[in-house]
Amino acid sequence: MSATNVISEVAASAAEPNVHGVMDVSGTLMVWTWVTFAIVAFLLYKIAWKPILSVLASREERIRRSLAEAEEAHATAINAEAQRQDVLEKARTEAQTIINAARASAVDHAKTIEQQARDEARQMVANAAAEIGRATEHARRELRQTSAALAVELAAKVIDEQVDPARQRTLADQLIRELQP
Repeated sequence: MSATNVISEVAASAAEPNVHGVMDVSGTLMVWTWVTFAIVAFLLYKIAWKPILSVLASREERIRRSLAEAEEAHATAINAEAQRQDVLEKARTEAQTIINAARASAVDHAKTIEQQARDEARQMVANAAAEIGRATEHARRELRQTSAALAVELAAKVIDEQVDPARQRTLADQLIRELQP
């Protein structure tokens, strides 16, 4: 075919009144389109519609269950958080109570130790005073005896007489009695 033949065929087809273009609306074509659509819709309804609906229904049910489980899990989580907060608050309160009791016990123990130390110090002072008193009394006795012995010895030298030990002892005891308050 030559180019002139193609042009003459296109011109002839454009001149024919029964030839329709792509964009032209035809009544028979419209009827056949509706018939084809009705057949395909009927076949889809009979063959695929029920399985599609059952799949959609099962999916909807699965989504509802998932949402219900999620809400339940959320409620459980909120409840668990509330319980955790309660336990935490109880633990804080108990810890504070224990700390306060320990402080009070420490203060009481410190007071007890301080009182014991004071009592021991008083006892030590009393014992030391008693020991000092005993030592002082012992020293006084010794001093009196030594003083009496020296006085008798001195008196013996002064009077130039020898005093026997028994007589010396008697004179010393008499002098000690006189010197006692």
